[in-house]
Amino acid sequence: MQPQPIGNPPLPPSRTRLLEQARRLASLPEVVTRIIDMIHDGTTSARDIGAVIAEDPALTARLLRIVNSPFYGLVRKVDTLSRAITVIGTLELVDLVLAASIVRSFRGIPPEQLDMRAFWHHSLLTGTLARALARSLQAPGTERYFIMGLLHDIGALLLCQGAGSFYAGLRARAADTEVALADLERESLGFDHGELGADLLADWHLPESVTAAVRCHHQPRQAEDHPFETAVVHVADALATTWLEGEAAIELRPELDGDQWALLHLSVTELDDCLDRALADFAAVRSALLG
Repeated sequence: MQPQPIGNPPLPPSRTRLLEQARRLASLPEVVTRIIDMIHDGTTSARDIGAVIAEDPALTARLLRIVNSPFYGLVRKVDTLSRAITVIGTLELVDLVLAASIVRSFRGIPPEQLDMRAFWHHSLLTGTLARALARSLQAPGTERYFIMGLLHDIGALLLCQGAGSFYAGLRARAADTEVALADLERESLGFDHGELGADLLADWHLPESVTAAVRCHHQPRQAEDHPFETAVVHVADALATTWLEGEAAIELRPELDGDQWALLHLSVTELDDCLDRALADFAAVRSALLG
């Protein structure tokens, strides 16, 4: 009896094809692209931006819930978008718009491919940890670290979305062999999910500090630009993975680079304070972004 032919294994996708698919399947809502264009214009007022966001009532409600949550710790309640921009800043509100929109854009990934609850829990905690670490270290622009951490693994979503069966095989190998998934990605694809995610964020015209931190968070020693931001996201990613160890595995398993830890010069007391603050912030934004 002749052996039965078996199907060929799925071929690795190209970086270009994955980005083309991402532009179609994970495109930003029109309201977000308009806001980003308004920010780059430089002559737009808080009232103008608030008026554009207000065209999406669900997004407006979600943003005001976040702004009024303990995440910002405001004394007085904020009930208008223009007031929210005045209190927390234009860039910070735009980052929240981006975060809320991206979370909604990737709702179509089936659970058999990725546990989205675990994925977003890890991403949110990485974001709040990055923000807390940056604050403790008195870094400028600390609010932007939240979006860096939140979006650091967005490239993994692009791989699930555009190469589901191939990526499932890589993730299974990572789980079976305990080899870091990012290493297997580079071996099989020539790039990892950090690099792919950074390509998409650059396509969306996010700041270079954000794209650099996302691009190199698994290879922080290669961060020629913005090494401090990259180190913060790298450390936050590792800490979040350790803290959420009981969550469903996402096989991204970052290994903490001791040089990056040393770069931050954090004491044990400072780290404990950062963890407490990050966990409180995580609880505050989880329901607003994921609810």
